[in-house]
Amino acid sequence: MEAPGTLSGPRAATFVGLVAGLAALAVLWASGRFQFPMYPPPGIITMLAGVLLVGLVPRRWAPGVGAVMGLVILAAFLYSGGPLNLAGRQGAMVALGNWIQIPAGFTAVIGGVMAVRTEGRLVARRSGRQRSGETSAR
Repeated sequence: MEAPGTLSGPRAATFVGLVAGLAALAVLWASGRFQFPMYPPPGIITMLAGVLLVGLVPRRWAPGVGAVMGLVILAAFLYSGGPLNLAGRQGAMVALGNWIQIPAGFTAVIGGVMAVRTEGRLVARRSGRQRSGETSAR
């Protein structure tokens, strides 16, 4: 079994979901249909921070942050009129960005929740072994 913080299994799925969400935001920004208050758009900066956190921070809670960011990706899809944009109402680029956003958000959420649970069990097992090793040494 992998150590907490390694980029494999559910943590890797969270990472991939966030990278895909970042790509979706970049496509939506490149479409020119949405006005962002600054350059680069704040969502891209925030998503990049989440990608780096999930990929580099070896704490078991890090993928949980990725799961929350996946929910933000899905909320942004709904808030921006996503369901109507899937058919290309605002152009092909917007439709493409929205089609990327949906699986990206779900992948980040599901992977993040699974990674937190899996890594939590691993830590609990490891600490249980350490405790049993301490008692048998006495």
